[in-house]
Amino acid sequence: MRSGNNALYLELDSSRPGAGRSARVLGAVQELRPPRFPKAVTGWYRVERWEKTEAPNHPRPAFVYLQVVVVVVGDPRASQLVYPDQPDASIDNYQIRYYLAGASQPAFTLSNAKVQIVNESGPRLREWVRFELPIAEDFERLWGVTPENYDLVRVLFEARWDRKPPGTKVRAEVYYDDLRVMAQQDGAR
Repeated sequence: MRSGNNALYLELDSSRPGAGRSARVLGAVQELRPPRFPKAVTGWYRVERWEKTEAPNHPRPAFVYLQVVVVVVGDPRASQLVYPDQPDASIDNYQIRYYLAGASQPAFTLSNAKVQIVNESGPRLREWVRFELPIAEDFERLWGVTPENYDLVRVLFEARWDRKPPGTKVRAEVYYDDLRVMAQQDGAR
C-alpha cells in the first residue's frame, strides 16, 4: 500500500491570487541524459480532490487534466520530423504528451507534439492509479523514429488547466509517487 509520504503534491486552486489565468501548470521536471533512449516511464498518481464549476453562459469548458510529457531535446532530426516540408525550419525538440486523466482530446495543438490519451475520463478519486508509458515504442509509432543523438530527455509530471474561461472555478489535489524512467534492456532496441 502506498503511503504517499514522499510523493509530489500538486494543488490547483483557481481562487488563489494570480491563479485566475486561462492556463495554469503545476508539476515537476526531470532532465536525463541516458546513452540510450529509455524504454518506459512508470509511476502512480492519486487524486484527492477534483472539482470544476463551469462559468455560467460560456459555451467552452475548461480543460483540467493530468499529463506526463516526454520531450526529446537536441536530436538533429527534430526539424525534419516536425516540419518535413520546410527544410529550413529550426526547432530543437519533439515530444509526446500523455493525458493520464481528465481530457479526451487535446486542449491545444503544438506542431512538435503528439498526443496519447491514456484515460479519457476524469480521474478516480482517493485511489492510487498505476501508469506505465511505453515511450520508446510510442516514439517509434507516432514519430517514426527511436530518439538518438539527443542532448537530453525531459520528463514532466503535471496537473494543469488550459483554456479556462473567466468565472470557471477549479480545485484539484494530486499526488505523483514512485516515478521511474526505465532503461532499455541490453540487446534491445
